[in-house]
Amino acid sequence: MKNKNFNKKPIPIYTLQDIVEESSSELFDENIVVFEIDPTILEEIALNYPCKADFLGGILITEGEAVIKIDFEQATLKPQDMVNIFLNNVVEFVALSKDCRMTGVLISASYMSGLQFNVDSGEAMHLLSTSFSKFITLRDETYAAVLYHTMRLSALNVKDNNSLFLPELIKSHITILVYELAYSKEFSEGGYVFTSSRKEELAVRFIGLVGQEFRYHRDVQYYAEKLHISRKHLTRSIKEVYNLTPKEIIDQKIVGEAKVLLQKTELTISELMDELNFTDQAAFSKFFKNNTGLSPLLYRKNILR
Repeated sequence: MKNKNFNKKPIPIYTLQDIVEESSSELFDENIVVFEIDPTILEEIALNYPCKADFLGGILITEGEAVIKIDFEQATLKPQDMVNIFLNNVVEFVALSKDCRMTGVLISASYMSGLQFNVDSGEAMHLLSTSFSKFITLRDETYAAVLYHTMRLSALNVKDNNSLFLPELIKSHITILVYELAYSKEFSEGGYVFTSSRKEELAVRFIGLVGQEFRYHRDVQYYAEKLHISRKHLTRSIKEVYNLTPKEIIDQKIVGEAKVLLQKTELTISELMDELNFTDQAAFSKFFKNNTGLSPLLYRKNILR
């Protein structure tokens, strides 16, 4: 992730388009990016520079060590460790060993929401939301499978590939990657039951919309209308998938963004409010304190202590 100037600005959003533009590869589908980082290009990775993701994906460590923060949760990762990235996660590379190698797949939210996963509603979005573990260690067979399907995606997703079957091949490899992670978790913890449901698709679309528009729209009715369903149906479906209401999810997004801005920028409270589209400081302070137990100023003071 190369530097962008963000002095007194919010943490910059790092998009798939940014990554495509920095890459020399021409892709068949720019909604999917496969990358590899080896010791020859480690110096191009900006350390201690947080960027917000507008995509979903995973980074797999294959050699050496990497210290990575996701939303300021830090871990030292070794071979067979994987980082899962979700919409609006703040990703920061803290340190990389000289022999570090990693590979990964990044996928747009719109592409992911178009996939259909036959997973029980209680667990499906666990794979595609921030409730799924940010850092995991893969079993040997899962590690081998993830590497294989990542390499196949890299080989297939090239602009000059004219196969009529290419879109379905790419979709199949991505779907299998997700199922491999689900199987790995089922193996270690149990609890995945595979059935058919549409609530998961709705949940993915809702989360994607919230990630894009929470700064400007906080009314559940707005999202229900965008999804062409009733507010009651949206609330019931999201509650079944996440055990949270749509309003609670929206509020969590706002609070998470506020925490990020308070910790990693030099924004004043007034400037922060502008970024989050709050017009009244008392209302913002009350909202933040109701959700965190601290005023924004006290939260910043405690974090930066």
